[in-house]
Amino acid sequence: MSGNTSPGPQSSTNPPSPGSVSARTNPPAGKSATPPAASSAAQSTAGPSAQNQPPAESGPRQATAAPAAAAASPAPNTAKVDADLSALILRTTSLAGNRALSEAERNGWHRTTSRLISTQAELPPAVVSATGVAQKPWWSTALIWMGGLAALLALILRTWGVLAGVVYGPDPIRYVEGVLVAGVIMVVAGVIAPRGEAVVENLAQALGLVSGLVAIIALTGIFVPAAPGSTGDPDCAGARTYGAAFVASAAVDGGVNARSEPRRTAPQVARYPPGCLVGFDGFCLGEPVTDSAYVAEEVRRMDARWLRVARHRNPFLHFLAKWISGEPDHDRFIAGGVMVAQSLVDLQSVKFKCQKDDPAIVSFELSIDRMTHDVIGVVKSVNDAQDVQFSVYIAGPTSRGNDYRQIPPANQPTMSWKASVTASSLLEESSIVVISAVPCLSPSIAPFMPDVAKTQVVALGRDGTVTVTNQGPPATFDLNQAAEEACKAVE
Repeated sequence: MSGNTSPGPQSSTNPPSPGSVSARTNPPAGKSATPPAASSAAQSTAGPSAQNQPPAESGPRQATAAPAAAAASPAPNTAKVDADLSALILRTTSLAGNRALSEAERNGWHRTTSRLISTQAELPPAVVSATGVAQKPWWSTALIWMGGLAALLALILRTWGVLAGVVYGPDPIRYVEGVLVAGVIMVVAGVIAPRGEAVVENLAQALGLVSGLVAIIALTGIFVPAAPGSTGDPDCAGARTYGAAFVASAAVDGGVNARSEPRRTAPQVARYPPGCLVGFDGFCLGEPVTDSAYVAEEVRRMDARWLRVARHRNPFLHFLAKWISGEPDHDRFIAGGVMVAQSLVDLQSVKFKCQKDDPAIVSFELSIDRMTHDVIGVVKSVNDAQDVQFSVYIAGPTSRGNDYRQIPPANQPTMSWKASVTASSLLEESSIVVISAVPCLSPSIAPFMPDVAKTQVVALGRDGTVTVTNQGPPATFDLNQAAEEACKAVE
């Protein structure tokens, strides 16, 4: 049946460009989107190749999506996707040495870059480069720099600062180690900042950094412990041990007081508990105090030493120690009688003067009991010489073999020597005996200047008779050795 048939309404949209997606509208019910004649003409013109063309592919390029779905999810810009894919493939080919990519490689790159480009809108603009590969954000670099500088500064303070006595005390050292840990954590956070597919590699780097942190802290603890020595005790708060002349700890359970001057009536400026170490840079002689650590004898012994707590005399180091560890500006003195030494030191090299003169013996007088032949000695002293002890030197040969003997210690400035006991050991009829009165600094510490001691010379017979003479000590007599024998502590 022939007749003129007018074509249906034409679509106002432009024909789709190659590789793009066009939206199609459904025709009204019972009508064809294209007139039959036009359809037949189009089929006859296209030929068999067009008739055998496979159906449109499914997925993102499917042209039959529902209008509601198309409105909810706008179609991606496939032209830009194809352009980016082409640029990436060309660049990859160039990097690979102009080698043509295989089909599997092109498909792999297509899937990877499609995922990256599809999420490009969700990433911050500074995270994605022109190639579509995620880059570290700016704040990650800032974290790396800030954390690295903080960790480096903390490591310097933990090593040099501790050795120089600038960082001391349990709390400041913990703070420095905390800064070291925080700095490394900042570096780790900067390294594992989002970088797309490289996050697994960055996590491995982070584990390496954490392991390095643990190793650094362990090595500093081994080679630069918080406190020197083998006691294992920490520094007392506000007291350093590194760089100090000698180290001691409290000898009493309740702790010890530090005072502004070497006397018990001076104001208290600090207190240190037992179980921690205090470093000292010297000592001087002050008011004698009962030696609390001396328990080997029943007789009370006195200690005239006052130990000065170490602090920096260099203005710069003192400023750092004051700022970091709270080092005070004033001196602190602790009585030597309430401390126990934890290190060895040449005391003479660290002694300084804090009073006019050292304790000394002014006079030494002897008297002899004619009934018992005991020798009684009485001394007069100055400058708080409260620990005066005595010794004898026997010039002649004896059966006991030792020339210097300590007279049993006493806590009063008098001596009682049983000469008859010594006389029984003489190998000759008589011997010259030198009796020394020594103002000891403390148990086992003799004065450094022997001229503060006094001596008397007597003649001792084997029958126990004693005669005071006016002659001087023999040439074999050593006053330093006699003083050490007089002041020694009984084991």
